[in-house]
Amino acid sequence: MMRGFWILLAGATLTSVPALSAQVVNGGFESGDAGWTFNTNDCSATADGVASDGPAFTGANGVGGGSGPHSGATDMWMGAVGCTPSISQTVSTISGQGYELSLWAKVTSAYPTNIPNVFTVMFNSTTLFSGQLTNLAWENGVFNVTGTGTDVITIAANNANGATEVDDVSLTTTPEPSSMALLGTGLFGLIPMVRRRTRK
Repeated sequence: MMRGFWILLAGATLTSVPALSAQVVNGGFESGDAGWTFNTNDCSATADGVASDGPAFTGANGVGGGSGPHSGATDMWMGAVGCTPSISQTVSTISGQGYELSLWAKVTSAYPTNIPNVFTVMFNSTTLFSGQLTNLAWENGVFNVTGTGTDVITIAANNANGATEVDDVSLTTTPEPSSMALLGTGLFGLIPMVRRRTRK
């Protein structure tokens, strides 16, 4: 259930510290399939985004199930019948640096009955999420990960007719705890100054 998806994302935090991108190429799929590798996995046909290839229907599409992509003109339609194709991308990171992996996903409203399904998000060999999607509206998944220098983002889906949609995949740095402590100290230091000024 999607509720479990949100529970797994509860560790994400919001900060006002500027985030730096780890350069996910074509994370919004506006350039079609550029930057992403299609993995056939257990599918018998080539996972190249061509609908006529049958069970491996995974590829960039501008329709968005009638409701449109999360942003821009194109998103990634994923899924298959009886197998689980995936897309992956290798990104350069800073070893030991914390990152926030964010993506948007939904079950397309064109095929609302295509549940159960499987949706999996991986960072290298670590599975960040594996379960069912039931949402027909876009929902945001956010995961905290640690860079190793060179890392692989993998997204897999099992769903008939490409009924799982993914959009706006990004990887941004998260501030170190020491940076957050300094930020907090600076903000608290301003409070007495504001109070003194208001008394004059």
